[in-house]
Formats: sequence, structure tokens, C-alpha cells
Amino acid sequence: MHLVMQVKCLHPQIIVNPLAAELISRFGNYTIKGCECNLSRRSILYDFKTSFIHPKKFKIQREDIDSCFITDRSTGELYPVYLEVPCGHCDICKQSFKII
Repeated sequence: MHLVMQVKCLHPQIIVNPLAAELISRFGNYTIKGCECNLSRRSILYDFKTSFIHPKKFKIQREDIDSCFITDRSTGELYPVYLEVPCGHCDICKQSFKII
């Protein structure tokens, strides 16, 4: 299972998927590094904050991204909790930003 595309960057950053809070609130579960968390209906009523799943809090590395997902149990579809994005500062990123 590979949920994310490869980012060509020397120092890619790991961010929380912008849709993660909405998806977690909708489906009521998420899995991080193999540990599944199911939210009660009461906790879903309140806004789920992405600070609860911040990548630094769980020490998420590049190799951990595939083991962190949100599951739609009715369809079995998986959504990534974290996304790998270019840093924007390394030589490869700077080269890709240049206008020819």
C-alpha cells in the first residue's frame, strides 16, 4: 500500500493532510503507526483538531507515512493522515521554482 506520491526533494517536510480533521470527524477513526484510534460519537460532535495528530508529537518519519491512515469502513477506502511535501529550500526545490 502506497498512499503518497514520491516527492523529489532533499529534505521533504511531513504535514498533516488538510482534509484529515474533516475525514476523521466523518469516519470516526484513524490509524497511526499500526495503533488504531476509534472516536466516540461524543468526541466526534466536537471539532477534531489536527494538533492531536501533529507529526512531531508521534515522531513521524518518511517511512511511517504509509502506516498512518484514515479508513472509510463502509467502502474500505484509505486516506492518508500525513503528506510529504517539498521543503522549498534545497537545491532541487530551488531549481524547480526557476522560470526558464
